Amino acid sequence: MSPGEFIPIVEQTSLARPTTAWVLDAAMRQRAIWQGEGLAIQLSVNVSAANLEESDFAERVLSGLLKHSLPPEAIELEVTESAIMENGGRAMSQLTALHAAGVSLAIDDFGTGYSSLANLQRLPASVVKIDQSFVRNIVNDERERALVGSMITLSRDLGYRIVAEGVETAEAAAILSEMGCEEARGYHFARPMAESDFRQWFIAQGGAPLAISAAA
Repeated sequence: MSPGEFIPIVEQTSLARPTTAWVLDAAMRQRAIWQGEGLAIQLSVNVSAANLEESDFAERVLSGLLKHSLPPEAIELEVTESAIMENGGRAMSQLTALHAAGVSLAIDDFGTGYSSLANLQRLPASVVKIDQSFVRNIVNDERERALVGSMITLSRDLGYRIVAEGVETAEAAAILSEMGCEEARGYHFARPMAESDFRQWFIAQGGAPLAISAAA
């Protein structure tokens, strides 16, 4: 079952906080294991709107890093545009604290929210992840290509690192590369897999540093 099916339901219940706490701890524990094995991997974890309402969220993330003896850059937190805008000042306060501590922050599903350019410039994030709904048809749809190209140019001009989501073909990956997109993820590269399978896949790729995602 895709996290997209059950996480929105969890977010509406009292389980949102403990669910994210469990996923973050599991992600950090795995990242610590990889660090001990010499694998240079940044692990991305999705954060829900409900978490940004928690006054101690940033503190708990930093405590988790300390608990697992991890540097702040070992974890990247993905937050949607809508989650940030809906939670206003409290969300910005939590994200600013995390950013100041060195935790990488990414704007997930970019383009699907309703943030203005003024708001985008205020966000303490360093990564923009272009939603797969815009990427899916760039091979055959000139308007989609133009839109994605504009999003990449804007994001780069504002100083963000760009990641394209939902890349399923080599042709799409090539188009994005020509547009100046620095990173991409999707089934063209690999499908979700168990940790043991990932380890073998990672080694087969040459063990180059990359970002891995965990849904929360």
